[in-house]
Amino acid sequence: VQEQITKWLRQNNPSQSKASCFEACHELLFNILIKVYDHVKSYKTNVYQEIQRTLGVGHVIEEGEKEKMEEEKKINQNDEQRNKGNEIQKKMNDLTRYLCQFYLRKYHHFLLGYYNDKYSSSDFEEKLYQCIYGFIGNDEMQLPQLCFLNVKEWSWRAILQEPELVLDPSSFRMSSNKKQPVFFNEKTFKKFHTSDRDGTIVSYCVWPSLSQSGALIGDLQIEVVVKEFLNRPSEDVEMKNMNPGEKLQNQTLKQDNKNVGNSMQAKKKKKDNE
Repeated sequence: VQEQITKWLRQNNPSQSKASCFEACHELLFNILIKVYDHVKSYKTNVYQEIQRTLGVGHVIEEGEKEKMEEEKKINQNDEQRNKGNEIQKKMNDLTRYLCQFYLRKYHHFLLGYYNDKYSSSDFEEKLYQCIYGFIGNDEMQLPQLCFLNVKEWSWRAILQEPELVLDPSSFRMSSNKKQPVFFNEKTFKKFHTSDRDGTIVSYCVWPSLSQSGALIGDLQIEVVVKEFLNRPSEDVEMKNMNPGEKLQNQTLKQDNKNVGNSMQAKKKKKDNE
């Protein structure tokens, strides 16, 4: 799919560089993966909610907690009730998972189509197809259906694992919690071939890895594009079309980014040494 979309982009946008076309394609496919995964995950949520209502799971849990809640009422009553509400919801989900996890996994190949008809929104699929067609500019490539069905089936199997397999990261542009750039680490990341040879800063995620209970699965790497500078223009044509003033401004920006990158690398090295 990546090969076909990239080929189409290059044929219809000859002024764009190969790296720029790859980036556009990667962003499209990454977003499809995340959106479909989240959509399929809602199937499981709906199943759990129906089972909880039918079997009165919430009533059972709440009755069991009632006396305890009465005893623990204090000054900060609202906060306590909110915490108790979260605790009850967790217990409801745990009990529901215990009741139906084996069933869902054993018959996953029958149930995906059933839940798709029962819960799936036609608006979601239509909007997804429109997004892909609009991006590609061609409704004859027949890529959307292939992407959607394959990712939907994979997502359903991943979500039924215990604990669930979660896509990591879930955002195309990567940054730390403090919005600082992420530096390349060969234990966690794998470079895509359009990366800068001496690059150290992760620009974006080509394809995510998987995590369980918040921890990355050890032998799976996140495929990324790595750049030498922050905010580096991805299209060679941009430099060619710049006037002298813009070129000077761009060179200044690159130098500033290089200084920032060097400073951050030095701090990181010092921290690692410590």
